[in-house]
Amino acid sequence: MFVKPDGSPLKILVRGDCTCRRSLALNPDLFNAKPVVVQNGKSPMVLFLDALDGRTVTKEFLQSISMVDTMQATLQRYYIGQADREVVDETGADLLMLDSYADMNFELWEDEAGAKFWIHPAHLLDRDSFVKRYRKLGRRTLEQSVNEAVELIGRIRHNNPGVPVLFLNQQTDYYPKLDNRLEYYDFGRLVAERVDSVYWGGVEPKEALELADIGSCGPGNTLHFQGSTYRRMIDRALNAGLRDALARATQGGQQPAAAASASAIEPEVAAASTSDEASPARVTINFARNSRTCGATCATFVDQSNKGLANYFCFVEEGSEVAPKRFTPMLIPVDEIADFEAWEAHIKTFGKGARLRQKKKALAQGYYVKPFAWRLFIPDIHAANVSKEVRSGGAIRANLMRSIDEMGGAPDRRHEVALPKCRNHWAMTFGVFQSEPGHVQGEVQVDERLVGYISLRRTGEVAVYSQILGHGDHLDHGVLTLLHHEVIRWISEQRNGFAQGLKYVMYGGKENGTPELLRFKRQAGFRPHYVSATAS
Repeated sequence: MFVKPDGSPLKILVRGDCTCRRSLALNPDLFNAKPVVVQNGKSPMVLFLDALDGRTVTKEFLQSISMVDTMQATLQRYYIGQADREVVDETGADLLMLDSYADMNFELWEDEAGAKFWIHPAHLLDRDSFVKRYRKLGRRTLEQSVNEAVELIGRIRHNNPGVPVLFLNQQTDYYPKLDNRLEYYDFGRLVAERVDSVYWGGVEPKEALELADIGSCGPGNTLHFQGSTYRRMIDRALNAGLRDALARATQGGQQPAAAASASAIEPEVAAASTSDEASPARVTINFARNSRTCGATCATFVDQSNKGLANYFCFVEEGSEVAPKRFTPMLIPVDEIADFEAWEAHIKTFGKGARLRQKKKALAQGYYVKPFAWRLFIPDIHAANVSKEVRSGGAIRANLMRSIDEMGGAPDRRHEVALPKCRNHWAMTFGVFQSEPGHVQGEVQVDERLVGYISLRRTGEVAVYSQILGHGDHLDHGVLTLLHHEVIRWISEQRNGFAQGLKYVMYGGKENGTPELLRFKRQAGFRPHYVSATAS
């Protein structure tokens, strides 16, 4: 039994459906007092992320497109309830519960503003006009769902630091409609592998399921089971570490006697996560839309940055408070790199100098860094892009799998590096190279091979690593550490030039990618910040 020191009930946030609801209701002996439960269900993870970005449908909208009065009472409640999003704003939670059903089941549509929702086709008011106006997205893929669950956990933990997560599997063994979605039986396991303090209840064999409400989903079908079925899932999670995590979350509550194992996460990454959960600095960044050096294209450049950073920054002109968005930006304050050697010595404390050893390895093997003309090295860029199927950021994105022709083709002449025309709005690429006499790109002999690159995009007071990537055959040689350090050195040296007025360098968000990528960012000197931005 879980007991809080003051005897008060646990507060549990639930982004899930009948599996979560029944597991709690049918196992009341888990708690000394009936928990306070805030549950939002019948919505895939991405709908909650949309809501955090200010895009969500209302109950009035759902009523306007469907004949709600013709629905069964249960369907009415679920259909209208998909607009509920309270769990993302709640604080003081002791436990977050998730299950796989909504992502596994619902086909989604999208409105003009990008808000997603689901419908019951039989109850649409005007199907013809509906399909013309709204875009069908279909069901989520397992990869999308895992990424979105990782993001959602991170966002909820901003309001509830360190809250443990219990992830339960929706068994569909007696619901043939979802026989083609059984890859979702791995959903919870995949999330638990990427995020610390997430505990998965596993999968029950069909022969072990104890059925309830047979016929509730069609003749002989059900999605409901007896409390003992859910209890076995919960016990697996408890014995995998949830028991200890709950005891910590409830500040010393009594634990059942069974032993618990630690969460399977590298100690260095775990320490990074604990530190990051402290209190990220809150900063304001100006995009300098109308700076004195602006040209005709700068306004478009700023608009593109507004769109690209919408999941990271709160924009003052939108009336948003300074609060975390979908991702927490990872930044290096430029003031810290004014003395590059001092900065480099300081970040040696992260990872016990591992990154500096990587840099020395790259230098010893003859690698060097410089700005380069993208068009001149398209074949080498393509080779680097497709050299690995999976990276620390996750599976390779489709845009990186384009062919050489789709990227603009191999060069037929030499292209030179173009220096920025506006000091406040520019994009440059920096490459890490090895000398290779006779090496060609298309019809041009370049005598060097590009093995990695950083795309650096400055918008006012922030410069963003919009892409950092190395060829798979060279990553173990420390090329990306060398590349990053040399870009930081260039920014430090350009404080009176192209980096004048620059305040921050950014590399994605804390929640992007795997724990290994987060470790790289921290060892590279990036730290989480909450950012508000203005374009003026």
